[in-house]
Amino acid sequence: PERRAFAPSAPAPAGAVLVVSENFYPGWTATVDGTSAPVVRADYTLLGVPLPAGARSVELRFTSPRYET
Repeated sequence: PERRAFAPSAPAPAGAVLVVSENFYPGWTATVDGTSAPVVRADYTLLGVPLPAGARSVELRFTSPRYET
């Protein structure tokens, strides 16, 4: 899917990272509580999004003209 949304059951603690079982590939973007956030590699091949303390929602979007080709 081009979009994934996550809402943790409790606010994120300091130093938390959301790890998603999806292969890392250029074109993923993230927002945390509506603010742009980095998407990083986690565990070598998965998507990771570092979370600030208190984060309540994360949205991932994928857009890549290269992938579409």
